[in-house]
Formats: sequence, C-alpha cells, structure tokens
Amino acid sequence: MAEGETHPTEGPKPRSKLLLAVVIVVLLLAGGGFAAVLLAGSANQPPTAAFTYLATGLDLSVDASGSSDADGTISAFAWDWGDGSSAAGRAASHTYAAPGAKTVTLTVTDNRGTTGRRSETVQIEDRPIARFTVSRDLIHVDVDGSASQAFGGATITTYAWDWGDGSPAGSGVTASHDYATEGRKEITLTATDSRSATGTAIRVTSVARTTVDVVMYDFFQLPYEEWWYSLRGPVYGDRVLSNATPHTNLYPWAGDLNDTFVYTNFRQEITGRNVSGYSVGSPVFMPVLNGSVPASPTAEMTVDWYFQYIDSRRRQQLIADGWFISNGWMDGFLAEWTMWVAMDYDTSRRTFNVTGDPSAWWAANTVAGPAQGWLDSYYGNWLETLGKDTFDAWNAFEWYYTVFYIDVSAQVVQNPDGTNTTIAKVYLVSWGQEVLIARWFYWGTGTYPDGTPNGWRREEVAWYEDLTFNATLGARMDFDLSGIMGYQFIVTANPGPDGQWKTPDDEPMWAWYPQLMDYIYSEPAHPKSEMDRWIGYEAVNTHPGSPYYGQMYRIDQAFVAWGLVAGETITIILSAGDFLWYRPYTSYWDPGLQTPVFDTFLAPAKFRGFVPAGIGTWDDATRTGVIAGPVIAGGGNPPLEGLPRFEFVPRT
Repeated sequence: MAEGETHPTEGPKPRSKLLLAVVIVVLLLAGGGFAAVLLAGSANQPPTAAFTYLATGLDLSVDASGSSDADGTISAFAWDWGDGSSAAGRAASHTYAAPGAKTVTLTVTDNRGTTGRRSETVQIEDRPIARFTVSRDLIHVDVDGSASQAFGGATITTYAWDWGDGSPAGSGVTASHDYATEGRKEITLTATDSRSATGTAIRVTSVARTTVDVVMYDFFQLPYEEWWYSLRGPVYGDRVLSNATPHTNLYPWAGDLNDTFVYTNFRQEITGRNVSGYSVGSPVFMPVLNGSVPASPTAEMTVDWYFQYIDSRRRQQLIADGWFISNGWMDGFLAEWTMWVAMDYDTSRRTFNVTGDPSAWWAANTVAGPAQGWLDSYYGNWLETLGKDTFDAWNAFEWYYTVFYIDVSAQVVQNPDGTNTTIAKVYLVSWGQEVLIARWFYWGTGTYPDGTPNGWRREEVAWYEDLTFNATLGARMDFDLSGIMGYQFIVTANPGPDGQWKTPDDEPMWAWYPQLMDYIYSEPAHPKSEMDRWIGYEAVNTHPGSPYYGQMYRIDQAFVAWGLVAGETITIILSAGDFLWYRPYTSYWDPGLQTPVFDTFLAPAKFRGFVPAGIGTWDDATRTGVIAGPVIAGGGNPPLEGLPRFEFVPRT
C-alpha cells in the first residue's frame, strides 16, 4: 500500500443599503428522540457499520464516521484489531507487533441495543515510508526527506531523488536541484532501509521564473466576528447559520433575494516571486504624482498593508482618538486600511512629488489626524476616482466606493552614507476598499471590465478580513499575502447516481472554484460590470434551499476559467472533523416565511474529485489537494462554471 492511501469500507450582500429582515430556519433531522416519535411501534433497524483505515508501517488508524443508523443513533463503537487486542471509540489507532494480513472488525451498537458489524482484511507492512517536503524558489528546489521512517528496528540508509527531468538522480537526506526548463515537475524519493526494503513518495511542483502559490486551509474553523453576525444582516441580509465549528453563513444574492448562497470562511496565503507588472516605476496600487522623475533600475520600495473591518469596540476606540465614526457607517463592511511604504528620496519624488528637504516637504503637505492637507486630499481623490469610475465598485459592493478618512504622513530617516529613507504611512477608513484591492491584483493596469486583465492574480476575489500584504518592488515584485477569505467556499450539490436534479439521491457538496468580484449586472447609473458577459445565459441552480434549485436559472456569479501557467500552484488543505452538510432534496424555500429551510447533518468529508478530472493530485493521508501549472482548465466563453474546481462530499 502506498503511503497516504486511505481505504473506505462499507457494510449493508443584498447590498443596496435597504433594511432586510431574513429569518433562517435550520431543520435538523438527526435526533434519536425525533426519530423515535416518528417510528414508535416499528421494528428497530440494525445500524450499518462502515469505516476507513490508513496503514503507515506497523501503525493503523481507523475512523467509523461513515457508520449510520436509519432509525436512531449509534451509541458505541468497538474495534477488534485481529491480534487479540481491542479498542473503543469512533476513531482509534493501533500499533502491530509484526507485519502481515490483519482482520479488523468494527461493531457498532445503536441506542436501542442492536448491533451491526463490518470486517476488513488489512495488509500491514513494515517497509519504509518515504516522506519529504519541497521548497521551491523560481526554478530552484530544495527537498528534505528527514520525515521518512523505517520499521522493525531498521534504519533508512539511502535517499535517491528523481527530479523528473531526466537529469542524474540526487542523493542524501536533503538535496537541491536547478531545472533548465519551466513547467510541472514530479519529484520522486526512494528511501531504502538497512534490510534493503524500499518505499517511495512523489510530490508535484511547478517551476518558472515567475511563481504564484495559493494555499487555503482552516475551513469551518474560523469564528464569525461581529460584522458578520450583527452588522451585515440588517443591511445586506447576511446570516450566521453556525458560529460553532463547523462555522457556516448565508448570503441572499442581491440580484434575487430568494437565491441563497451558503459559505464558510477559510484562511488563505499567497506567495508571489518575481511578478511582472508591479514595480517602483508603476506600483499600480499607489499613485505616481511626478512621472517626469525616472524610476531608478536599482531602487526598491517595501510595502506593508493591514486591512480589517471595524467592529463596535474598534469604533469606540477610533472615536476616543478623534476619528468620528457615524453609527450609520457601521454596515459590517466599513474597514480601515493601513499601508507603510519605505523608499529612497528619488522614489519619494516620483511617487509623491516630494521636493527639496523631504522632512520639510512632508510637514508642509500633510496634516496629522482627520484634518486634510494637500497630499491627503490628493490621495483620497485618486482613490475615489478609481473606486467610482476606473474600477467602479458598485457592482461588486452595491454601493459607492467611499473614503471617509485618509491620513498620509511620513518619517524621514537619515542613513549613515548621507542618503535618506522615507517611511510613508497611509491610513484609510472607507467602504469598498476590498473591491479596489481585488481590482489592483486582477486587472493591474488592464481596462476593467472589458479589457485584458494583466494583474498577478488569475481570479478576482478579495472578501478578506485580517489581511496582511507584504511586498518588495523593484523592477518586479515579490510579495506574501495572508488573510481570512469569505464568500468563496460554497455549498452546492450534484444530481446523484440517477443524473436527475430534484430527486432523493441528490448529493450535497462543498466546492471551491475561482470567480470574479462583481455579482450584480450593470444598470444605467453603473454601466460597468463583469457580470454582463453572462446576460442571457442560464445554468442549473445548485444552491440548496433556493426556490430555483435544480432548475435552469440565470447566472448569479461571474466565473473564471483559470488555466494555470508554469509556476502557479493551488493547494487546499482540508480541515479534519465534521462538515455541516445541507441536503439538497429536503432543503426548500418557504414562500410564506420568505426564507430557506435547511435539512442539515454532520459528517466528515471526502474528496469527490477535480473538475476537469485529473487536473491535480489529492493525498488523503494529509487531506491535501494540489493543482500545479501548466494545466488547461477548459470552459466556454463565457465559462458557465468556475474552473478548476475542488469538490467534496460526505464520507458515508
């Protein structure tokens, strides 16, 4: 059995600043008492035992989360390891004394004392387990196989590395390699132990002279803050469905309040290296006030951002510090954004039009706090022009991009060599800043919404909270981004084995796929919208609880078909534990209450697959999926679904 192979076994925003009251009713059909009332007097059905297992050397771990009882609940799990020992609990683990075929038996007991049983023969091997990590820097990789294991008293004696490009093999517990060509690379480690037994592991990476790596994790684990559960609901209709793990929330689509979306948040980290299109000469997310000053080819600018929504406690702190925050601004999307920029004198001349003595210039052109100096006003007007015209935020936000406060300041530091470094700070309180961030990253200097995007990001989503962005700009840009992402990992469904929608075998799913920021079609006052590409198109609505579920319905999201290029990777690390699942056939829209009624249950998740199939790799042992470019995502023009797609279904 290959390392990481898991075996399953089975036995028999409406953002229009209008007050919206939405009541969400969650129907839970998983209680023993409820089932007993319905089935009183009927014969007890035995529970079904089912389990997955993972063998790693002499160690075996098992999980019976897929077991079920049709007319009650399971109250006990008993394990027989096949070697005279036993254990109890839904999940358990065991270490065998010797390799060989082992018969593992699970016995489950329901709340009325009836049992169900399942046995599986598991092959336990004491061959070495090869494990390694890959660290990639453009076309250079470093590998580390120190996590590999030997068993039965043996030790790992040799490590052989196949780089996947026909070059001579590497050796040693750690090794390095420089690739001659860009692209997707499979690296194979063969670990040999002192008995000459071997184990292998394969990892996929993508090398290029520009790289962007997206990693997503902590699904369902992140509590909703006040802006979710208190501030957004009265204005936009957002509702927190569960603020305990697994966390989920609901958003009624502004294009039709009945069309409901259910999401969970997750943590996202993105690393970019040697990215083109962003430089000291053209930073994109900063103005250039004096383009006649040439950008030095050796100059560097460091940029550090922090973005966060404002809750009631933070509002009171700001008011106490002299920044009046009206209660009417507190819609859950009021945010503060702080940016620090370090640059040399000539770069400050080009960027901010600094002249003469820099300390004197900054003192003369800025005013600390809420009051406005010349530069404060200019910078605020530049942002408002972007947010209201160039990148009009309305159709991604349903309101105007608004700068409430901007405060630009700087400190000039004298260097030992006689030069100086300016550290500028831009502090902003606004509506719609997340839309500008998304546009800067996706469109770059391209023309929104009908031109060719030329930003570093291949999808346009920035519903971030707790966002940090640290970058170094020279002739190109290196950056690291980290934040909590909302409105993307979504509840959906598939039609099940019969291939027919709105039938009892419809299967609940969670999915991740790329999309654009706009979700509202254009109107005369706001004629720019990415959604307009989908005017006249329809697709099957796959949102449980929507009145349109299972029917052809207008497109309600702007999709992206992201064909990853060399150097781009997408990684999802799936959280352990139960997901909250929304049954598509028995969830429904209540026209009287004007709200979805959800039929939910808890169960662990399993990976259903990629769309397109085979576009990536999935490791069930680490619950990690990776797509490495170059890949062809497909999709039409416009695409009628976001691609590529990670899909997850209940593990039952």
